[in-house]
Amino acid sequence: MSSQPTSAAIASDSPQLRRLPLAVLTLLALALLLRLGEADLPLFRVLNAPGTALPDSLWSGLSVAGLGLSIGLIGLAMSPGRDRQAMRLVNVLMWAFPLGGLLSHVPKRLFQQLRPPGVLPPDQLHVIGDRLVHLAMPSGHALAAFAFVWVVLHTRHCTAAQRALLWGMAVAVALSRIAVGAHWPSDVLAGAALGLVAAALSLRAVRRWDLGGLLSRRRAQAVMAAVQLGAGLAMLWTQTGYPLGAPVQWALGLAGVAGGLLRLRWVIVPAVAARQPGWMTTERVG
Repeated sequence: MSSQPTSAAIASDSPQLRRLPLAVLTLLALALLLRLGEADLPLFRVLNAPGTALPDSLWSGLSVAGLGLSIGLIGLAMSPGRDRQAMRLVNVLMWAFPLGGLLSHVPKRLFQQLRPPGVLPPDQLHVIGDRLVHLAMPSGHALAAFAFVWVVLHTRHCTAAQRALLWGMAVAVALSRIAVGAHWPSDVLAGAALGLVAAALSLRAVRRWDLGGLLSRRRAQAVMAAVQLGAGLAMLWTQTGYPLGAPVQWALGLAGVAGGLLRLRWVIVPAVAARQPGWMTTERVG
């Protein structure tokens, strides 16, 4: 997965972007049909019941991976370089996070929908982790996963296999929200649609206000190193609500700490070398 899209990859973005409104409208229409047609409950039971046949740790780990903090750590880990191209993904994610937050939390407060545990008795659903009751629509995890994949596909050159893997992971994260009993299928479909909208708006914002040059500067990299290090530590101590997903949580946290320290080293070493020329060289004794 290259950080520098080829001209062919960039050219292929156009038809994908033209298909985006149709994909968003289809997902929203399906969510609406499920909710108004009262098909949410039977479909939830179908998708939630098989969750008991797979390890709870798998669904927990996928839900942890769909957290906003996790998405941020993954994005930073995928952007270890310092040049403008390496910062392309981070540049777009800087817009995607606030836009995604608005598209997630405003509808949640507006609709005030109950989650499955707030509607069904305990013996009629399989709950993994914390028992969530309020603020169902839309699924923030599905929104984050689909937004992240769309951004990656438009800032990286990916093979067909890599694209399939990325979309498969996004779908798995979305399905995990049903498997753990946290969301209705309509919540997940709406979240996926809004995630695509957030990603498209973020890509458009970057085309107009590109901060890639600023992000590649030494001071910006120092701030990014601190953010990455702090996010890694926060992940290690965060109560995700899914204890069985601890391996994924620890992996992301440690990767964030290691990535932050490495990025900080990239900032400090050149600065010290610039002030003390030859400090890393050794004199040859003849």
